[in-house]
Amino acid sequence: FDMCAMEAWTIEKLFWNPALDPETLRADFLRRTFGPSAAHLAAFFKTLRDSWYSENHWSSFNDSSARSAARYVVSKKLEGKCLADLEAALGAADLPERKAWIAKMIEVFGMWVREAPNFMDCEIAVPEIAAPAPDADGMEIKQWRKAAWLPSFAVVRYQKMIDKSGTQAAICSDGSSFNILFDVKKSGALRVRQAGDRGEYPAGDKVEVSFASGGKYWQFAVGAGGDMYAAQGAEGKFAGKWTAKTQKTATGWRAVMKIPFASIGFEPAMNPSIRFNAMVSYSHGPSAGEAMNYSLGGTMPHAPKSWSALRVKIAFGD
Repeated sequence: FDMCAMEAWTIEKLFWNPALDPETLRADFLRRTFGPSAAHLAAFFKTLRDSWYSENHWSSFNDSSARSAARYVVSKKLEGKCLADLEAALGAADLPERKAWIAKMIEVFGMWVREAPNFMDCEIAVPEIAAPAPDADGMEIKQWRKAAWLPSFAVVRYQKMIDKSGTQAAICSDGSSFNILFDVKKSGALRVRQAGDRGEYPAGDKVEVSFASGGKYWQFAVGAGGDMYAAQGAEGKFAGKWTAKTQKTATGWRAVMKIPFASIGFEPAMNPSIRFNAMVSYSHGPSAGEAMNYSLGGTMPHAPKSWSALRVKIAFGD
């Protein structure tokens, strides 16, 4: 509320009369609410809005404020200007209620900036190596030593809640496909779908990867029992080919997935970058609510703009 009250009030007014001018409404709110501090707060919000409109990136459902701050404030080195405007507004405030509100805004802004480094977009370099694919029985960890090992997983939407199970994941390219390994550590019993119940999103313990490019995204999931599921975004239709293999281990289970570039329309020679997400789900009961889902950086599934970027190394000659 401390940060979004102006926008919430403006939207409510527009619901009643869409012909009203949003800029006029914002100015009215700031003048009436903050008095002599209004101009400084208007400058603060204008900085945020100008940064937002400076690029074509769009918001995802339930986006984190800290993630947005990472992109639109910290990465553009605007935190100093923003904080100066907020502090000037605090200094100009003439009523205790106004001072208290602006002080809370400064506190929230400080939280955004502190949390922002957890959301800075990092690009994962994917090496091209002859790592074993599922059909080559490539389940051993040592066979993947030259692959790119992914960062720690975190609870979906909560980047600070790191998966401490010891689960590891790696990705590499063989020149025409992505090969992904999950080495899942789970001390309890594995929950798997009944044999023969195929073609549906896996129940129980599972791993999942997603790729996004050209306004589309693809989702691939494998259950601990070997059941496979693939879909093209919300459309749910996937006609491409891919393979996967699973095996139980003394500490949990492993999965290896092979996703051909062609099946997701990826042409690294044209554009070597593609957005990527990976997720592991630990099931502790028969219902979906009894599972813990961890993803790269705690990112949201089905929200491609929040995912990490992959860059595939392209080999030329030797």
